[in-house]
Amino acid sequence: MSRAHAVQHAQPRRLPLAAIGVTAVAALVIGVIAGLARLAVDVPGGGRAIGLYHGALMVSGFAGTVIGLERAGAADHPAALLGPAASAVGALALIRGAEEVAAGAFLVAAVVLAMTLLRFWRLQPAPPLLVIALGAACWAGASVRWLAGGTAVEVVPWWIAFLTLTIAGERLELTRFRRQPLLPFAVASVVLVAGLAVTLLDRAAGARLIGGALLLTGGWLAWTDTARVTVRRGGLATYTGATLLACYASLILAGVWLIAAPAPGTAAYDSALHLFFVGFVMGAIFTHGPIILPALTGLSIRLTALTPVAVTLLYASLVLRVAGNAQAEHTWRQAAGSLHGIAFALFALGLVAGILRVRVTSEGPARP
Repeated sequence: MSRAHAVQHAQPRRLPLAAIGVTAVAALVIGVIAGLARLAVDVPGGGRAIGLYHGALMVSGFAGTVIGLERAGAADHPAALLGPAASAVGALALIRGAEEVAAGAFLVAAVVLAMTLLRFWRLQPAPPLLVIALGAACWAGASVRWLAGGTAVEVVPWWIAFLTLTIAGERLELTRFRRQPLLPFAVASVVLVAGLAVTLLDRAAGARLIGGALLLTGGWLAWTDTARVTVRRGGLATYTGATLLACYASLILAGVWLIAAPAPGTAAYDSALHLFFVGFVMGAIFTHGPIILPALTGLSIRLTALTPVAVTLLYASLVLRVAGNAQAEHTWRQAAGSLHGIAFALFALGLVAGILRVRVTSEGPARP
């Protein structure tokens, strides 16, 4: 098949990928607005009515859709697109306030994601695929819990398990050729799933178990991942390594905070959640964004100064949030929330600038 024919063949698949990607970005933007509204920050168009959906938009609407897109792109099979398409529909439904429709759509997305991963595993059995599939099952569990009338507080542990297993499984998949001791992570995964079960009976005890699993997983990733080596290589490798180490530090601290403060509604619990969701999850997205975007779109990208600036601002804002919680300074928390959003925007601009930089360089100066 010629290159021109291949590009023409891939184009129809890229159009739905692009549409779903735009919806994921919309979920992120509205999720940030909803979070700022929860902090009583004045935002354009209000946002207070959707404040309750902040977590669902960020986790299922944005992160879940991005993860589904990544796997659908790798599957190169139309059925795999049903997953991210369903989570995109769920995000749109949530924006409209249709909770049950959204939860049902996210359940479909999680099931499709798990089936896609199991299909990969049948083609080429590998433990990381089963780990990520278990994460997708936890996402499905979150949606079932939601449909059964569970509150956001009851759903959050399932979201944490979903994203922990997914990100750790993906790192294990990317470093599969490196010999690693898997027992600590296996123990952490068992403790994590056990913690979910315990939360059904004793929320605080279950949260502490989940915190212990995060602590163990973060320590295992920091010790065994290639980030400790790649951080010294310069360029994109240094950016990736440094951001990953910051992610793992955030995961460890999230575990410590959750063990110490398992009760929802406290400032320390807020710190635990944002150390996890902002420091670990968004940090992982910042790490893999320059790698995943070219794989999905076929566009080349080059690192620009905006990207590390965005990462620095992300973690500086996280420190400010934790400090604001510790000192009971609500204005610090408000400022931190606003800076989270600015960091996300800078990262997106950095990706666009990186794509444009490659195009300008490859085309060279215009000839008369």
